[in-house]
Amino acid sequence: MTPSILLQRSSAIPLSPFALAGLVLALICSRAACAESDNQLWSELKLTEKWTDRFDLIAGGAFRLGQDFSHHDNTSGLLGLNVHAAEHITLTPSYQFISRDPVDDVRSYESRFGLVASFRLPVQRFETTLSTGIEYRLRHEQTDSWRFRPRLKIKHAAGPKKWGLAAYAADELFYETGADTWTRNRLFVGIEKQMRRNWVLEVYYCRQQDLRGGSPDLNIIGISMRLSLDHSASDPSVELPVQ
Repeated sequence: MTPSILLQRSSAIPLSPFALAGLVLALICSRAACAESDNQLWSELKLTEKWTDRFDLIAGGAFRLGQDFSHHDNTSGLLGLNVHAAEHITLTPSYQFISRDPVDDVRSYESRFGLVASFRLPVQRFETTLSTGIEYRLRHEQTDSWRFRPRLKIKHAAGPKKWGLAAYAADELFYETGADTWTRNRLFVGIEKQMRRNWVLEVYYCRQQDLRGGSPDLNIIGISMRLSLDHSASDPSVELPVQ
């Protein structure tokens, strides 16, 4: 069935934004099926603890498998601070260390200093977050560079309230100053489950497209756990920048 026929048939059925996002994602993946790609598994742990009413201490770690889930790709750790500048505005300065092992006996390291500004838009039906990140990358045996990362995320409750479920779609672009061009795009579709008041489990699919064509595209299955060490933390579901 062609995409045009599918869209014509779906026009008679009311679709939620997440159904539309899934349809768009399916079309993107079908177009990219013939391109070179890699399947990866990303796992993350993110912690936050309330320091004051305005500041939260944050930390995180990640482990990734690549080459069709068969090989260690990288490990990273992050430390940072959430600054609640206003009701809908959060600033997150952070430091991240990344160790990469793409092939046997070939390792590289990176120190990354970043600042993310997140704006939660006052939209009633959906939780809409627009974030803009800028980071300076100190890279082992590679040229240091600045990177700019705008991201839009739309989230909505899924099912009865007692389930504690929410579905979301997000898109993130990457601009590299060294290359002077947009280098990467990530499209996310995922589910969040509120396990406890201070514990959120997230499972998502991400399609990462290399816009320059120099690296394979990625099909990513992600699992993320977000914990608040203080039950009174102002934002137990805080999101840290993904490397």
